[in-house]
Amino acid sequence: LKTIDQEIANSPKLATGAVQGNVDIDLKWDPILAQRNLDQHRRITASLNSPALVIWPESAIEFMVPENLPVLPPEFMPVFKSPQSYFIFGAKSFSGSLGRPGMKAFNTAFFTDAQGRILGRYHKQVLLAFGEYLPFSKILSLVPGIPFADGFTPGQGPISFQLSSSIRVAPLICYEDLMPDVARKFVSETRANLLVNLTNDAWYGRSVGPWQHLALARSRAVETRRTLLRVTNTGVTSLVNAKGEVVKTLPMFTTAAMPAEVDILNGETYYVRFGDWFAWAMTITSVAVSLFALDGFIRRPA
Repeated sequence: LKTIDQEIANSPKLATGAVQGNVDIDLKWDPILAQRNLDQHRRITASLNSPALVIWPESAIEFMVPENLPVLPPEFMPVFKSPQSYFIFGAKSFSGSLGRPGMKAFNTAFFTDAQGRILGRYHKQVLLAFGEYLPFSKILSLVPGIPFADGFTPGQGPISFQLSSSIRVAPLICYEDLMPDVARKFVSETRANLLVNLTNDAWYGRSVGPWQHLALARSRAVETRRTLLRVTNTGVTSLVNAKGEVVKTLPMFTTAAMPAEVDILNGETYYVRFGDWFAWAMTITSVAVSLFALDGFIRRPA
């Protein structure tokens, strides 16, 4: 841990601004309120002091965005004080013709520059059963008279957002920050050196749920030795350092921005390099020892 403290102290820093829009679940996905909710995110962003990276949470923009859109419309864009700023936000996107056969919907993180030019997009890979897709929907749709929606389409592979030659952001969406192998592949395959989680835990209301999500997500920072910046709709927006410590957080159900200097670390942990090999090896060894001991017990003379 002392070594990690030293690495954190000597690491490059990135100025970020996390926007917690605080749009309650009853106000989300209402077509009448969608622009009002968007404008709320824009107002919060205007209070930030020129961070290099501004991040909005999952589904912050409640309008369906074409998957191959080259430039974000001006009415969606916040106003940045610095033309060098970058922007990551969550939205539903689609390919094909909206509402027509063959259309595919995605839960997406978009990456733009300060002028709104879309530089990258990442579609959520691990979808939530019954929330984002219906298991066995293709089979159930064969039953006469029972229509089933397709739900979201999972994305292909980890994709990081490159701010510069030395900064690559892994945009984990929703519960993907609870899955060790997903975060590990972002680091091992794309060389991401900052983990960002875009999520909306408003579904839990004023319960322990958002805090449990944060507590479990902290392990991703420990496993990969990367800073984890969680940007949420109603909380808990927080900064977790590479030791898994919660350095900074916003109160639940507050409309606010959280400026934060994040550490950019580039080391490679044993877990990033080898995954669950060690854990599986110990499990197999333990089972073998137990079976050997049991066999000896059974064969022992009475």
